[in-house]
Amino acid sequence: MVCSHALSGNPAFASIADLRAAPRLARGFLRSSFQPKPQDPVGLTLLDWNGDFFKTYNLQPGVLHMLVFDREHTLVYQVALRDFDSAQLAAVQNALKSVWSLKQGG
Repeated sequence: MVCSHALSGNPAFASIADLRAAPRLARGFLRSSFQPKPQDPVGLTLLDWNGDFFKTYNLQPGVLHMLVFDREHTLVYQVALRDFDSAQLAAVQNALKSVWSLKQGG
């Protein structure tokens, strides 16, 4: 997996595409398909050709995974979501607030 975009110190969202099954001949087309679009709130899509990210963080197919990293790229929160409830939302909000307060120096 290659990330050629330098992320600023601001909070950012990214999606990750599991492209292990993609044929090599289709890679150029897929790369262009995942270019950021102005109306896309996520913007950045990381292309995981070998499944490295999925293996490293034990991500399962068909499940929404939310991962929060701090500015040193350390995983500080991870959850696999099949259903989303208020307790999970509160946990995600707390993880984001924690990362944000570290960024702000508090």
